[in-house]
Amino acid sequence: NFGSAGGRVTIFYVQNPVVGSGHTFTFDRSPSATFPSITVAAFSDSAASPFDSEQGNSNSGVSSLTYNSALSPAQDNTLIISVLGTQAAEGSVPTIDSGFTLLESKPYTGGLYLGCFLAYLIQGTATPVTPTWNWTNAISAETIIAGFKGA
Repeated sequence: NFGSAGGRVTIFYVQNPVVGSGHTFTFDRSPSATFPSITVAAFSDSAASPFDSEQGNSNSGVSSLTYNSALSPAQDNTLIISVLGTQAAEGSVPTIDSGFTLLESKPYTGGLYLGCFLAYLIQGTATPVTPTWNWTNAISAETIIAGFKGA
């Protein structure tokens, strides 16, 4: 859970969930002045205790955001998730470097929800990584990165 520039980003995970085609996610908009976004991804082949580490960063009036220090996976075959929450220009999709793949994209829509973007990287060899998110207009943004150990 990270954020202080007007929003908050959080990564939740469940190991070995029971899911199906009818699985739904719900966010309570109480108080009504909240503008939630949810992105979801599923991965397989995790370690018995998958969570490794996380860190985050936030800033106002910026068009890019990175982390204060690198995420350093504890072992090879680590899944690294990076999430960005932002009010980037309506409909715009930010980019992320360092070999990450943008998996989920929910662009900002004024009065409805904040932008939420999820990217991932599977590292064969554990190497410190510090990705940077980039977009076109200067706004407030929050980002979080987390590593999950593979089997």
